Amino acid sequence: MLRRNPTRIELKLEDIKEYEAMKNERLKQNAQKMSVDAVGEQSSSSTGALPGTCSGDTTPGSKTKAQFIREIQERIGYDPKPQLGTSRIRTPIHN
Repeated sequence: MLRRNPTRIELKLEDIKEYEAMKNERLKQNAQKMSVDAVGEQSSSSTGALPGTCSGDTTPGSKTKAQFIREIQERIGYDPKPQLGTSRIRTPIHN
Protein backbone atom coordinates (compact mmCIF):
# COMPACT_ATOMS: atom_id res chain seq x y z
CA MET A 1 0.00 0.00 0.00
CA LEU A 2 1.41 3.39 -1.00
CA ARG A 3 0.67 6.13 1.48
CA ARG A 4 2.57 8.88 -0.28
CA ASN A 5 4.02 9.65 -3.65
CA PRO A 6 7.54 8.42 -4.36
CA THR A 7 10.25 10.97 -3.61
CA ARG A 8 11.93 12.71 -6.53
CA ILE A 9 15.66 13.06 -6.66
CA GLU A 10 16.90 16.28 -8.20
CA LEU A 11 20.48 16.71 -9.31
CA LYS A 12 21.64 20.30 -9.57
CA LEU A 13 24.68 21.74 -11.31
CA GLU A 14 26.12 22.74 -7.91
CA ASP A 15 25.90 19.13 -6.74
CA ILE A 16 27.77 17.91 -9.81
CA LYS A 17 30.52 20.51 -9.31
CA GLU A 18 30.86 19.57 -5.64
CA TYR A 19 31.08 15.88 -6.55
CA GLU A 20 33.75 16.54 -9.18
CA ALA A 21 35.78 18.61 -6.69
CA MET A 22 35.58 15.85 -4.06
CA LYS A 23 36.49 13.23 -6.65
CA ASN A 24 39.55 15.19 -7.81
CA GLU A 25 40.65 15.76 -4.20
CA ARG A 26 40.37 12.04 -3.44
CA LEU A 27 42.36 11.16 -6.57
CA LYS A 28 45.12 13.56 -5.52
CA GLN A 29 45.21 12.04 -2.02
CA ASN A 30 45.42 8.53 -3.47
CA ALA A 31 48.22 9.59 -5.82
CA GLN A 32 50.16 11.12 -2.90
CA LYS A 33 49.60 8.00 -0.81
CA MET A 34 50.82 5.77 -3.63
CA SER A 35 53.93 7.92 -4.12
CA VAL A 36 54.68 7.75 -0.38
CA ASP A 37 54.22 3.96 -0.46
CA ALA A 38 56.53 3.71 -3.47
CA VAL A 39 59.20 5.74 -1.67
CA GLY A 40 58.77 3.51 1.40
CA GLU A 41 59.19 0.36 -0.70
CA GLN A 42 62.34 1.73 -2.30
CA SER A 43 63.86 2.57 1.08
CA SER A 44 62.92 -0.81 2.57
CA SER A 45 64.39 -2.64 -0.44
CA SER A 46 67.61 -0.67 -0.10
CA THR A 47 67.89 -1.65 3.58
CA GLY A 48 67.57 -5.34 2.75
CA ALA A 49 64.02 -5.97 3.94
CA LEU A 50 62.33 -9.15 2.80
CA PRO A 51 59.90 -8.83 -0.12
CA GLY A 52 56.26 -8.84 0.91
CA THR A 53 56.89 -7.38 4.36
CA CYS A 54 56.17 -3.75 3.47
CA SER A 55 52.75 -2.54 4.66
CA GLY A 56 52.08 -1.05 1.22
CA ASP A 57 52.55 -4.41 -0.52
CA THR A 58 49.18 -5.66 -1.73
CA THR A 59 50.15 -8.92 -3.38
CA PRO A 60 47.82 -11.78 -2.39
CA GLY A 61 50.50 -13.82 -0.60
CA SER A 62 51.82 -10.95 1.49
CA LYS A 63 49.03 -10.84 4.08
CA THR A 64 47.81 -13.40 6.52
CA LYS A 65 44.16 -14.34 6.63
CA ALA A 66 43.65 -12.39 9.88
CA GLN A 67 45.15 -9.22 8.36
CA PHE A 68 43.00 -9.64 5.25
CA ILE A 69 39.82 -10.05 7.34
CA ARG A 70 40.74 -7.08 9.55
CA GLU A 71 41.27 -4.91 6.46
CA ILE A 72 37.86 -5.87 5.06
CA GLN A 73 36.18 -5.19 8.42
CA GLU A 74 37.80 -1.73 8.56
CA ARG A 75 36.62 -0.96 5.04
CA ILE A 76 32.99 -1.81 5.78
CA GLY A 77 33.01 -0.23 9.24
CA TYR A 78 32.50 -3.45 11.21
CA ASP A 79 33.77 -3.44 14.78
CA PRO A 80 33.83 -7.01 16.16
CA LYS A 81 34.31 -5.85 19.75
CA PRO A 82 31.10 -6.25 21.80
CA GLN A 83 29.70 -3.08 23.29
CA LEU A 84 28.86 -2.95 26.97
CA GLY A 85 25.17 -2.97 27.84
CA THR A 86 23.92 -4.36 24.55
CA SER A 87 23.58 -7.97 25.63
CA ARG A 88 20.39 -9.73 24.58
CA ILE A 89 20.56 -12.47 27.21
CA ARG A 90 17.56 -12.36 29.51
CA THR A 91 17.49 -13.93 32.90
CA PRO A 92 14.23 -15.01 34.50
CA ILE A 93 12.97 -12.82 37.30
CA HIS A 94 12.15 -14.74 40.47
CA ASN A 95 9.69 -13.23 42.92
